[in-house]
Amino acid sequence: ESVGGLVRAHVLAYPAGSKRSPPEFAEYAKFFVGKQEDQDKEKPKAAGGPPPQRKKSAEPKKAKSSKHSQPESGCVVCLGLCNSGDPETLEGRSTLLGLKPGTKYDVFVAIFPEAAWLDDRQQAVAPLARTMSPHATCSDLNLRLFGASPSGVVELLTEEPDVNRQMCFLDLLGLRGAPCVIDQDSFSLSWKCADSKGCAKVVQDNGIKVVLRDPPAGVESPAVTGGVQLRVPTLVASPAHLANKAEISVSASASVLMHPCSKHLVPSSCPTALSLHGQSTEAWCCAKQPGAAKCADCRWVTVKNKQSLPVRISVDIVRMAEIGDIQSVIKRAEVCEQAEVRSAVAALLATK
Repeated sequence: ESVGGLVRAHVLAYPAGSKRSPPEFAEYAKFFVGKQEDQDKEKPKAAGGPPPQRKKSAEPKKAKSSKHSQPESGCVVCLGLCNSGDPETLEGRSTLLGLKPGTKYDVFVAIFPEAAWLDDRQQAVAPLARTMSPHATCSDLNLRLFGASPSGVVELLTEEPDVNRQMCFLDLLGLRGAPCVIDQDSFSLSWKCADSKGCAKVVQDNGIKVVLRDPPAGVESPAVTGGVQLRVPTLVASPAHLANKAEISVSASASVLMHPCSKHLVPSSCPTALSLHGQSTEAWCCAKQPGAAKCADCRWVTVKNKQSLPVRISVDIVRMAEIGDIQSVIKRAEVCEQAEVRSAVAALLATK
């Protein structure tokens, strides 16, 4: 109430120990707005004649390196009353993008009135409040891609029919549980074989590939009516009759909102991003309809993530029995151990 309008928090993350004093308004403005004052560019040009030439100094000064004082990430948070309704307590949620894994950071938060950013002159304004807290990123996302085992390997069976392993695009992008606004039309997915010898032949013989499919229609979920279903990364394969193994790398990318304009400070006005089977996520989509242009006044950043995906094709008649592939069990019963055959028969009887 004292500033007579909206306030928002600006967050900057620096490598631990690199920033000894809290950032000033100019540092926040440089990172989020990108406006840099240049006195030479603002000087009026001469009315006529050749342009003025700068004097060359005998010993040019070397620019000081600011590598250790530059923020690695930042975000803007729209603040609101906390769940308890305390008028003196504000809360907000956002995501810092592009942080390195297994690294410690000093995260600075400063609250400014919205009017300070609407002023074209970008005059320095003292923050209403600010704080700093240390944080650390984990060294591993611990993702299980496409239903992989705890060891990270995707297990397939020889001649397994209809291999279609799905996963959420946000998980593949490394944004699981992250509150952010994403451009669903910017999704990109690619894959390639590892450099190991013979990997390309194994991938080709077994029809292994990763595709980005449109979401299924008619998902029965009450959340679908108020959200947007994301496209689904799918691992497709047609395993041959021989046991084998391969490794591919999967790369995903998408545009994520980094600095919202004044019209899009509150992400709750955007539709919720829906994962597999219409499940709600912590993310929002920038538009309700596919193909709609994203806001040009907002600042977007491309988030990329690359993951290695080992695939192993093995003969496991017990697993074949569990998925109901009776023909494959009968075909391999003569070449497998009797204990495996008995377990497969028990699994078949249990599935009926």
